[in-house]
Amino acid sequence: MTIRRVLNYFVKNRSRMRYSELRAEKLAIGSGVVEAANKTLAAARMKRSGMRWHTKSEQAIPGFRTLQKSGFLASAPAIMMENRGAAANNNFAVENLAIAA
Repeated sequence: MTIRRVLNYFVKNRSRMRYSELRAEKLAIGSGVVEAANKTLAAARMKRSGMRWHTKSEQAIPGFRTLQKSGFLASAPAIMMENRGAAANNNFAVENLAIAA
C-alpha cells in the first residue's frame, strides 16, 4: 500500500473519523458496545431455559424493540402497511425510518 493510497483513504473517509467529537459526547466508537448489547438483550433473553421461538417471533421482537427505542413505534403500522408483502429481511425499517441500531 503506497503512502498516496493511504492518504487518499483518510481524505475520502475524513467525515467518518470524528473520534474526538464522539468521545467528547461520550459516545461509543467501536462496535463492541452494540455487539455486547445484542448478546445481552437478544441472545441471552431468547435462550432462557424452556423457551422456544419461531422464526417470525424471533425477528419481530428485536424489530419491535428497535421501533420502540427509536421513537418510530407510532408510525410503524402505516409503514408496515405500505410495505405489505415485502420480504422479511429487506431492511425496510432502515431504509424508510433511518433507524440507527
